[in-house]
Amino acid sequence: MGRALDEELGLIHGPSFEEKREALKMALGELGLDENALAKRLDNIGDVRDLGTKIRDIRQMIQGRKEVPSELLVVLELLKRQVRRIDRIYGQLTWYEADEGSICAEAEGFAIRLLPKSRGRYRIVLQHLTSTFSPTWPKWQIGSERAKCIALLALDEALSQLDQLSEEGEVSRS
Repeated sequence: MGRALDEELGLIHGPSFEEKREALKMALGELGLDENALAKRLDNIGDVRDLGTKIRDIRQMIQGRKEVPSELLVVLELLKRQVRRIDRIYGQLTWYEADEGSICAEAEGFAIRLLPKSRGRYRIVLQHLTSTFSPTWPKWQIGSERAKCIALLALDEALSQLDQLSEEGEVSRS
């Protein structure tokens, strides 16, 4: 009765507990992330909470045992926008097959290699072409299309890291 009365009186604005939960599940599906991948992504963008805590919290949100914070939905919306922007920018990127079945491309001064591994998985390797910079490689991805998507997200992150290293004088961007 409490929420219904509050809604009737106009005291509640925004999505309900269940609507937020569904929005979380839909966003994870759209981004191709599970709770582990989302927690690691949150780590990469500055969430300093313990990784295990984040994974547990996200799992509880998905199960409906914990409310999804609006801030998390905002982060997920920004991640979806990032994916759409990357697809718009690199959607026509030419990928070619190289030695031993690897799939390669070049973008933004980086060589991108998808190295085939067992059971249809690919290791993603990025290397800046004019310096020794190579960002941390993402975990292996299942399927070449998924690996390409994750490689381009890693490229976006690598460009930010390279900018920061260039500003600190540790590497030359050109």
